Amino acid sequence: MGTNLEVETRIREIQICQHGLVTWAQAKDAGLSRKALRHRLQTGRLVRCHHGVYADAAVRPTWEQQVLAAVLASGETAFASHATAARLWG
Repeated sequence: MGTNLEVETRIREIQICQHGLVTWAQAKDAGLSRKALRHRLQTGRLVRCHHGVYADAAVRPTWEQQVLAAVLASGETAFASHATAARLWG
């Protein structure tokens, strides 16, 4: 699908917008193979947050990251609501 640098750039762009998170679907669409994902998990470069949601191990975990990881794991129609949404919006 692309060179390693292109794949890495696409994944990094996603993570920048998502508090260091990337879903398996996003990583796959960016060109990452299942084998490459497993390697990143085994070497500690990525950490599994939820089923299908991974965090860059170099990014400090935050409350916002935890919320977004739960939303991403819950599917396209999921969202943070009530007190959580209020806190996110300040």
